[in-house]
Amino acid sequence: MKRKAKESHDRPKKQKISNRLEDKSDTWIRLHHSSIESLTNGDYDAAIDSSLEAVKLLDTLKAMVLDTCASAYAMKGMFGSAMEAAEKMIECTPLTAAGYLRAGDTLALQGKHHDAIQLFNKGVQKVPQDDEQYASLTEHKAASEAQTDKRVDFFKSLPSEVTNIIIGKIREDSEVDFDAICMDVSKAWRNAIADCPAAWSNVWMTGYLPERAFFTLLPLAGRHIQKLCMDHLNEDQCPRLVKGVVDNQLRNLRDFRVQGWHNGRGPLLTLLKPLGTTLTKLEILADAVPHIPTLGSVLTICPRLEILCYCISGELTLFSEDTTSVPKECNISSLTLTSAFVSAGVLGEILPRCPRIQDLIVSKGEMTGLTTILDSCPQLKKLGFNTIIPSIPDIPVDDLPGIQQFGIYSSDLAESADICSILNRYQSTLQIIDIELQDMHSHLPDRWAGLRNFEGKNLKHLTYTGRTPSMNTIATAILRRCPVLQSVTLQHLSAEESTSLLCEALLAAPNLRTLTLSELWGVNIPDAMLFFNEHRAKGKASSLRKVCLDRCHDTSDEILETLGSIETLEQVEIINCPGMTEVGLCDLFFLLHGYKTLKTVHLQGMETVTDQVLPYLVDIISLREIALVDVPKVSGDAIEDLVDRMERLESVKIDCPQIGSRTKKWIQEKLDERKSRVVL
Repeated sequence: MKRKAKESHDRPKKQKISNRLEDKSDTWIRLHHSSIESLTNGDYDAAIDSSLEAVKLLDTLKAMVLDTCASAYAMKGMFGSAMEAAEKMIECTPLTAAGYLRAGDTLALQGKHHDAIQLFNKGVQKVPQDDEQYASLTEHKAASEAQTDKRVDFFKSLPSEVTNIIIGKIREDSEVDFDAICMDVSKAWRNAIADCPAAWSNVWMTGYLPERAFFTLLPLAGRHIQKLCMDHLNEDQCPRLVKGVVDNQLRNLRDFRVQGWHNGRGPLLTLLKPLGTTLTKLEILADAVPHIPTLGSVLTICPRLEILCYCISGELTLFSEDTTSVPKECNISSLTLTSAFVSAGVLGEILPRCPRIQDLIVSKGEMTGLTTILDSCPQLKKLGFNTIIPSIPDIPVDDLPGIQQFGIYSSDLAESADICSILNRYQSTLQIIDIELQDMHSHLPDRWAGLRNFEGKNLKHLTYTGRTPSMNTIATAILRRCPVLQSVTLQHLSAEESTSLLCEALLAAPNLRTLTLSELWGVNIPDAMLFFNEHRAKGKASSLRKVCLDRCHDTSDEILETLGSIETLEQVEIINCPGMTEVGLCDLFFLLHGYKTLKTVHLQGMETVTDQVLPYLVDIISLREIALVDVPKVSGDAIEDLVDRMERLESVKIDCPQIGSRTKKWIQEKLDERKSRVVL
């Protein structure tokens, strides 16, 4: 009833506005035609008078249209656009009240009553009192003044410790303009936020904080900034930042990231010198080599650095002309060097200066003589060439003396002899190996002979990507003697070698828990899995807990039947494997429901996952987590039925475009009742 009453109340108002706009439009058309007629008849004075009057009326019409636009923007919460439209109204008709009313009301909707009062006052001063909306200006001004008197600023009434927690939470959760939300509320808020360490500990110039607020508040809030990322500073921003640093406004900065620097080597050196006594982490990512200080200069200026990432597009050079001040010993514990070429000479110069280094990542690096250079790095734990070594969440790394993680993407700079030398030297401490090899020297079949006696006594995880068949002897050699191997990932293997490698992995490691097969073409996986089954009864094979099949294009239902016979499986992931049928998936989950071990099922990019498959998941009483991603043949009703019947589910992820908002809302509410985790 109230809504109908409001609509009936608003209808005459809307009709009145429409009639006014129509009347003014008719008047404008009449004036326009009159000016044309006067011009045709040679009455030029009358034509000028009619035209000027029509132009004046056109501004009024434009203001009326802008008023509607500003109102619509404000109702959508787009207050910036609403203010722009209102300001254009004032430009069109500066002596009428409509523009001032719309701008003031827009500010009042945002709670900015002080600014609204100023606008209303401006309108009262400029608009004649005989304007039909003049009285509204004074009324709206009085309303904003009344609201100002009622407002309570909790920043003034709460302890500073509490307000700091609130500000930090707003800063952490805010997905919109932090400056627009908080900094312009009042001077008290502005000062409180500027003095809150939690609001400024981590600042990204290209993120939540606008450039205007950053440089304005740098003198006040700079002392709180501990981490700062500056992305592609322009010529105007660079001197402002340099001045702030020189004036000691960033005196507590610990972590500094410079990305896309094109302002010259000198300004960057000027920027780094005052920070050298506080910085412990520095990242320089740039394309223009002439604008970047040499690596030796960086180490000289920032002697306290513990983490350094130095990435440039050209060849890496360590020293400039003056090398006398480069420290003989640095505090670096983690070093990443990326360039077009990192010579063995550069590594031989820098690594002996970093005796505390634990992580070393080198891109386009020359490995010649590397084992000798590594003698000066007794604490080195992680070594990556042309690749970043990913962390393996399920594989904890023990603290052993020597390199524990090694990764390499081979290129013309990585010879087999160098790789063999690293693997053999640290075979007793290596726990994670990630190797991707390309066949650079197929005419040398015995180039991996150095690994014949490799023994990975502590190796827990192997990721092997073999681009060509002749390279796969290295994976076979590694897999032979790894008694504690827990996880194996095999990628890009072709038909000839894949089956033997897979069997080697399954049989050689009695503790194997996780097997991932990715992008295998023409691979006889069923034969390999059956081979595994034949030996399992003899106690020679591992008890798998997790199997992931990712883009294995030539697999069939035979592999599903084999998986269904593994009684120890806890997690199954099947991703983009087109050879598996709907019937095969139904049979797999039917076989697994009796083992009481399967906890997680992840199905992705599978058109054979249909409404007929999901009911078989219901009967797996141990199942706790389900993920359905890009499975187009599953309906919302089938998912609702699955969730409704499986009350024991603890986590559900549904990411399918065909699932509507109604189904997602129902799933969300259902799982919220059970306090289960849901991702939609």
